[in-house]
Amino acid sequence: NPELRDEVVLQHLSILLSLKAAYIKAIGQSIAFDWSRLKFNIQSKSARGDDHPLQGWEFRMFKAQLGIQHMGGVMLEESYQC
Repeated sequence: NPELRDEVVLQHLSILLSLKAAYIKAIGQSIAFDWSRLKFNIQSKSARGDDHPLQGWEFRMFKAQLGIQHMGGVMLEESYQC
């Protein structure tokens, strides 16, 4: 989607790669597994393999807002999603 900022696109890519790697490891496949066989939709929180729903699997997204005090006493708020 061209309207998304680069930061959001990079975040989504990182999440997708992490989900695919975790699933492949969980089912005991090697790194040579064809990653294109897996489709994850972050917005609908759905997962598909070979165009079929991955039965018995789910993924959850967590977001944390942290207040971090940096040198000089400046308090910054940072957001993390995993």
